[in-house]
Amino acid sequence: MNESLSVKADGGNSPRKLSRNARYEAAKRAEGLEKVTLWLPIQVIPEFKSAADLCCEYRHLSINSMRDTKSGRYVSLERGVTGDSDG
Repeated sequence: MNESLSVKADGGNSPRKLSRNARYEAAKRAEGLEKVTLWLPIQVIPEFKSAADLCCEYRHLSINSMRDTKSGRYVSLERGVTGDSDG
């Protein structure tokens, strides 16, 4: 069986097995993905997860606008905020 090995961070020569989580994260990085931790308002979590899932599945997609839930207007992420001063 092929086991993944790692060298201790202190530079020691005794290899140790990578944890299951470390192997999982290494595999995801090898796929060109990066782990990101964000603090989000609870109500927008489903949309962020959906956007992230779609970006992982279809690498050619990008996010360039968001919708203001108060005004209904779309806001370009490339141009910044719409300039509306209503909050």
